[in-house]
Amino acid sequence: MSLNMLRKTAAIVKVQASTNVDSIRPGQTYTLTPDYRGSVNDGGPQDGIRFNNQADRASPIVYRTINGSRAPIYVGSMQLPRGASQEIKPNNRIRVWFQRDGQSGTMIDGIHDQSIEIDMSGRTSATVVFNDDFTWSLQ
Repeated sequence: MSLNMLRKTAAIVKVQASTNVDSIRPGQTYTLTPDYRGSVNDGGPQDGIRFNNQADRASPIVYRTINGSRAPIYVGSMQLPRGASQEIKPNNRIRVWFQRDGQSGTMIDGIHDQSIEIDMSGRTSATVVFNDDFTWSLQ
């Protein structure tokens, strides 16, 4: 988890971390101090993580290593004021779609094209196919 900064280039908004990335797991809390240093401790929700902000306006980013590279998989939707906290409870669902100019870190304000949602509970991978009739299917 880290503090984020948004960078806008043309019509694309990208996520950029402004603090160090720390490992965290469910049941823990990440606290960002006023000098923008983070620490991880126990005491978060059992089925999620808590972000405590003691700095001036910050929001969390949760990263996951995908194909050997760290990629943001969750970005707080707004900056939290000093003293505020946010609980993040991950689920096992992902959504797949095509998007022009998309890349790791691109902010998404909605999915406007055909997509498929996949429940990843009990699996480590899934294969989807985009069919000739412009629909998605799970193999």
